[in-house]
Amino acid sequence: MNDYLFDEFKMLNYINDPVYIHKVNPNTNIPGNFVFVNNAAVGKMGYSFDEFMNLSPTDIDDTSRIENIPKIIKKLKENKDEIFETKHITKTGEKYDVELSSKIIRLNNDPNLYIISVARDITKRKKLEYELNKFKKLADNSTSGVCFLDLNEKIVYINDYMAEIHGYTPDELLGKKWKTLHFKENYDKLDNLIQKLYETGYLESIKMPHKKKSGEALSILSNIVYIKTDLGAIMGVTSRDLSDEEKIIQNLIEAKNKAVEANKAKEIFLANINHELKTPLTGLLGTLSILKESDCTEQNKNFFEMMEKSANTLKDLVNKLLLSSEIKFSHVKKNFSWISFENIFNELKTKYSEEAKNKNLVFKAESQNLDKIVKTDVIMVEEIIENLLNNACKFTEKGFIEFSMVLKNRVLEIIVKDSGVGIDEEYLKNLFNEFSQQDLSYTKKYEGLGLGLFLTKKYINMLKGNISVETSTKGTKFVVKIPVEIKTEENKKIDFNNKKILITEDNSINLELMKEFLNDENFLIDTAADGEEAFKKYEQNKYDLLLMDIQIKKINGLEVIKKIRKKDDSTPILAISGFTRPEDRFKFILAGANDFLPKPYTKEELISFIKKLIK
Repeated sequence: MNDYLFDEFKMLNYINDPVYIHKVNPNTNIPGNFVFVNNAAVGKMGYSFDEFMNLSPTDIDDTSRIENIPKIIKKLKENKDEIFETKHITKTGEKYDVELSSKIIRLNNDPNLYIISVARDITKRKKLEYELNKFKKLADNSTSGVCFLDLNEKIVYINDYMAEIHGYTPDELLGKKWKTLHFKENYDKLDNLIQKLYETGYLESIKMPHKKKSGEALSILSNIVYIKTDLGAIMGVTSRDLSDEEKIIQNLIEAKNKAVEANKAKEIFLANINHELKTPLTGLLGTLSILKESDCTEQNKNFFEMMEKSANTLKDLVNKLLLSSEIKFSHVKKNFSWISFENIFNELKTKYSEEAKNKNLVFKAESQNLDKIVKTDVIMVEEIIENLLNNACKFTEKGFIEFSMVLKNRVLEIIVKDSGVGIDEEYLKNLFNEFSQQDLSYTKKYEGLGLGLFLTKKYINMLKGNISVETSTKGTKFVVKIPVEIKTEENKKIDFNNKKILITEDNSINLELMKEFLNDENFLIDTAADGEEAFKKYEQNKYDLLLMDIQIKKINGLEVIKKIRKKDDSTPILAISGFTRPEDRFKFILAGANDFLPKPYTKEELISFIKKLIK
């Protein structure tokens, strides 16, 4: 080989994988000696460059595979290039798996043929494939789709079900990119999901259309987990084809729209579809439960739990789709506005008084403090009240219906009580469960109860409220509590001279900081270091405002507020806490606090809250 070509080959030293170039006899297909190897080959194999020049591929290839080399060379002459797997043997005798990408080249007018090969070390991949084979039998028998991807997003394992629903055999997909099963318009979305997977380690309930071999679309729900092992990292995917279920649901909606008796048709269809979809899911979940409890490795058990979680997710999705086909709840958004409930209460009172009168029922309605201007979603609140009153009218044949609306301590309390048939104890525990399947006989007896209360509960949750129910054979009582914002003159100048404040704080640094914040406002400040001292000082003194830290010693702030409210509704209380979730705020307001200040806070924020509460 001339010096010019040798210099050209030196460019191959920039490649990280080993590169080999050797002669081959064009008549016998017997490989000759190497004429060039790059630095990566020298480093990987342990031979010097000069030593390599006295070796041929048969000297570094696994002896059990040497007889295949002439056959491979014959294929190369026919197909120009070839990718195959073999084992290489280093100078020290160590064997490792490689993937060779080879092709025939000619050098100027040289009559000899030359083969250039790039060798990629696939030892980790082969070990990973070996480990994955441990799960192959179990995954092959799964009724969910299961596949594993390497970090290049190539499919290294796929079970029969996953391949079949896409119109392939498993062998057709092995080594293919995961994107093979997706539409091009979703590639960017898929890349973003994979990036998110690297960050979080798990993606749940990913619904995305998949592409069949025929080009048709599949509706697929997947869970994806990022698994790190000593051998490397892989991505595990469990998937479920939702296409048939969604077609059934669509057919159900169309049939429902054509039904003459809409309510009766709805009940029949929902019951049937629940049965048809839940039956195979029960079999799947039962099988997974048995497999999970079988004698298997911890890693196997984790995979079974992943599959079980995917199946449970599918079960939940089916229920959501059935409900959304009726109420389209996913499109509902909160719309807050300032409103007085006084007129709304009077309108509801008039409407349901008439309905009760038509059924010879006694209707009582009471209200308190509804003249105040509050901020909430008026449509949602009205829907909640009407659902409860509609149920009361529907299920009460004789007796009474009582309805009240009370605004107290920044909470709107709604009570609807009736002397109707009540609710079966067996169904009570699932009354507000958006994913529950109603007993068919109960559905026939109490038509529409599940849907109305489901919608009511969803609205209440969106408004950060709660609902409770008391029931017996002699009637039912629903109590709804919704936190609201009351309109105040926040910017009005207030004279704080001689206003007395009790600060309850067990952290000395926070206490001194709060006192410093209030120093310029001429307050009369008293302090308590724990809940017992705070309640004792409250009983002995008259305060204009109580600043109550929630996490304090002896008696926590929440319990102190409750004890105070049993004695006094008038003294303003500002709850202060590092617990800042919406449900925590609601808990403090329900206990009796007038407002909640989250930690950490600024001087301006503290003064602003005090302005709201001190008159």
